[in-house]
Amino acid sequence: MFSYSEEQPVSVKFLDFQTCRYGSPALDINYFLYTSTTETVRDRYMDDFMRTYHRSLVRTLRRLGLNSTMNLTDLRREVDSTSLYGFLAAHLILRDTFVDSDVEGDTDVFSKRIEEIVVDLGEQNVF
Repeated sequence: MFSYSEEQPVSVKFLDFQTCRYGSPALDINYFLYTSTTETVRDRYMDDFMRTYHRSLVRTLRRLGLNSTMNLTDLRREVDSTSLYGFLAAHLILRDTFVDSDVEGDTDVFSKRIEEIVVDLGEQNVF
């Protein structure tokens, strides 16, 4: 979307409705975690990710005049119970990112990332 002043664009905003849905905020977290981070990053920064997301969620809901009843522990529990969504999103997104690439070795990157996610979720007793 573009904003114009005197027929000249002065700002732009991108809207992405690719995965637009009504659902738990845990789905957004899992989508991010498994499509955009490695196991090392998740292990090291998971608590930071969760606190930052929760703080932003509560602040945004307050601005909208709503109160969140989801505390950080509830959010973490919800993220854990919906982590299979992260695997499915990663499989679809990373496959399109790496497998269709002309860069040699990208298929190996896809396989390694998916294997890493399966092991990670297996350790969480998701599988």
